[in-house]
Amino acid sequence: MLRRHIRDKSIVEPFPRLFAPGDAWEQLARLDQERYVIRGYAWAHPNAMFCSLSAAVMHGLPVTYSLLGTLHLYASSPSQRGGKRVEMRYRQHPSCVKIDGVPVASLVEATVDCLCACDFEDALALADGCLRIARADASYLRREVERLAHGCKGVEKARDVARWADGRAESGGESIARAVMIRAGLPPTDIQRAFDDPLEPRKSYRADFVFELTDGKTVLGEFDGRAKYEDEQLRAGSSTIDVLLKERQRESRLTLMDVRIVRFNWNDVRTPGRLEQMLGAAGVTRATLVKP
Repeated sequence: MLRRHIRDKSIVEPFPRLFAPGDAWEQLARLDQERYVIRGYAWAHPNAMFCSLSAAVMHGLPVTYSLLGTLHLYASSPSQRGGKRVEMRYRQHPSCVKIDGVPVASLVEATVDCLCACDFEDALALADGCLRIARADASYLRREVERLAHGCKGVEKARDVARWADGRAESGGESIARAVMIRAGLPPTDIQRAFDDPLEPRKSYRADFVFELTDGKTVLGEFDGRAKYEDEQLRAGSSTIDVLLKERQRESRLTLMDVRIVRFNWNDVRTPGRLEQMLGAAGVTRATLVKP
């Protein structure tokens, strides 16, 4: 009966046998849509316990949209198999917490599962997000990788990601950009470093990425994500124009300190070789960069 209304888009079926009003569904952000699917599945399957990327979504970690759409659950036995758009994995004595009434793996257990399964860029975003939420440093995550993933498939990749993880990163986009830099052999010397305003010393501005060069010069990298302009929560009551003006003032004050600033967006990060080319034009190369 519900499927009869899918053609006129008054009803949508985002997951098999889970339905929602079309208008309300389209107004939800992509990660919120995934949370609704997870909660709906949990209501229909009371014994389900979510892990990996599904648990990461419920914990509020920055999961890349391309990784969404499949539900990840812990199996009750090694032989239990998943179904359509459901993946199962077995873990003895999994940790469990409840978020919105949904049983999910703990924050760190979900993160470590993802680090073993995801590519370096997406995994670093999740690792940074875990440390940001847990207010912990990278040594904590390295210990948890050894405890939870020792001997598991993907553990070497998880160790590499944990070595680079940094909770100071403010968004998943910044983390993925840093992962691209690391892959290119251009890891930033520092991130989220505060610089005093040269005109108003009581104020300070933070730079997303700092590159210190062997000749003593400094280059700053700034990631322009759409969220800071479109997300009402991030704007904190300010209009998009107000946010743009503040960004321009911030950049002008940083420029007064005789530093170069490289601004890049999501397309620059995702285009192979583009970010390396942009940094190189500002003087940041493997030969000139002071490594962290």
